[in-house]
Amino acid sequence: MARLVECKLEVVPMETSPNSEYETVSYCWNDPKKRTNIFLDGKLFRVHASAVQALLRVRLTDRPRVLWIDGICINQQDNNERSAQVHMMGDIYARSSRNLVYLGEADDSTERAFLDIGALTKASRNGSIQLDIVQIRNTDAHSSSVGGFEKLRAFYRRIWFSRLWVLQEVALAPDNRGFCGTFEFNFFPVLAVAEWLYVNAQQLSAYMPVDTRDVAGIVQMHRLVKSKHATHLPGSEPVGTRDVVGIGRWHQPTESKHTAHAQISPFSDLLEISTSYDSTDPRDKLFGILGLLSTETIIDNTILRGVTYNNTAVEVLAAATKAAIFSDANLRVLQNVSHRVDENMEALTIPTWAHKDRRFNWELDAMPLDRYNVAFGGTLQPNAYLMENQDCKALRLRGWQVGMVREIGRAFVHEDFKSIVAADLSLTSAVRFLRSRCDAGGEQDTDQTFWLPILMSPEALLALTDIPEDPRNPDKLTRHMLRQYEDPQKERDRQLTSAINTELAKTCVNRRLMWTWSGRLAIGPTVAKPLDVIVALRGGGTPFLLRPQGDHFVFIGQCYADGIMDEQLLCFRRDKTEERLFDIH
Repeated sequence: MARLVECKLEVVPMETSPNSEYETVSYCWNDPKKRTNIFLDGKLFRVHASAVQALLRVRLTDRPRVLWIDGICINQQDNNERSAQVHMMGDIYARSSRNLVYLGEADDSTERAFLDIGALTKASRNGSIQLDIVQIRNTDAHSSSVGGFEKLRAFYRRIWFSRLWVLQEVALAPDNRGFCGTFEFNFFPVLAVAEWLYVNAQQLSAYMPVDTRDVAGIVQMHRLVKSKHATHLPGSEPVGTRDVVGIGRWHQPTESKHTAHAQISPFSDLLEISTSYDSTDPRDKLFGILGLLSTETIIDNTILRGVTYNNTAVEVLAAATKAAIFSDANLRVLQNVSHRVDENMEALTIPTWAHKDRRFNWELDAMPLDRYNVAFGGTLQPNAYLMENQDCKALRLRGWQVGMVREIGRAFVHEDFKSIVAADLSLTSAVRFLRSRCDAGGEQDTDQTFWLPILMSPEALLALTDIPEDPRNPDKLTRHMLRQYEDPQKERDRQLTSAINTELAKTCVNRRLMWTWSGRLAIGPTVAKPLDVIVALRGGGTPFLLRPQGDHFVFIGQCYADGIMDEQLLCFRRDKTEERLFDIH
């Protein structure tokens, strides 16, 4: 019979623990029902089996190792203790000497994956993962990896990489050390190579297909780590396996003096990032990123301070959305709220405007329209009406109604954007369909020009920087695009085609075209219906679509309306339209 892990539990005031005294452990819970025994202070204690696997892997053979591990250091049966510890999580990881990342046991893909990571890291220029494709073809990894990094892709599909809690654990720790079976390694290159695969996916597709969905969450993690630390890529030296573990549980000091740590990213961005990860408990969509917020944000945000594990999932998700609006002083968080075409809006138990607990699905969900237009109230703070209405299902915001939907077209899918020609034909046919259903036509020919302004993201503009004419002029840009059909061999034109096609897909997939009663073309959520209203809300970076329902509205999602994104026209509509309060449920 194998000897059980032996641990000693010690309660230590947070403010008196220097960084060198303990390390944290990051691991995946897997099946929470699988439990096993350890000796804790000389008594049998049942814990998650995956926690024991992690302890067995990181323990030292020659001396005790002082660790903080959530499965033992937090009483998971006590909601009050869980809530208190969650609010301290940022400090717990930031104060540690380093974080020990346990990915699980090795399999037949592990060794090959590490060889690939090592080869890519070695071939990188100036210590960063910026490789030419010709260099990749010449690496040992490519020549000996059947199917082009097949084992590496399998490695990145490990469950640990998909779990939300690991995001803050890795981002906040001063250093991260990885463990997988008998392998021990520096963790930063693992993240850096994933981002390189993501960024170069299109160039690699011809001979080593990369599904960006496999590494999207890892890329977010790497970028957070880079924003917190100056990422470096030192080599990985092998280290042996050892025994016996010491574990500490932290408690809140009588007079709380948190260690202030800088906030890595705006609250709404962190909620958006959380959609790339899975969580067993829906409430963890908030609690799993709480440590990434600054101490000041948590202390100053009265909405956030009142939320604990004693609240329901609906209450927590609604509070997270309101807290993000309050903290960021804008409505950016609402840009990430969408409804799928098969959802029954009337049957939703969560407020229609609240952040959802599900993971982003490329096949079903629309990418945010990430335009922060000052004309749409980007500098007009929306906070004034958040606190006066304590109903967790109600959100009260001020703004203007600037349009109403008359007709809707079909929803766009990924297949519509396999090529720029297909995209152009698909959009043109959709516009003509709407025109055939409406008496009023647009004042200008929007078949070729309507969709060009909506894709003016930084990525698209970057591809257009060498165009001698103003790229924001739809007519000039259309003429430039059409020239590539005459001479498709021009490399820059092919790159332009690809960039614009990518932006078109981001904008249109899982959305549908709409026609307003004033004859303007718009694009909005797949669940849009006639008589939905287009509104400009204070603090919103884009228009939103709302649906009147009795004495309130339900939130439908972001939209874009041709001709009312312009600042002068919007200011005109503001002058003609009285500002009002929208009660959204």
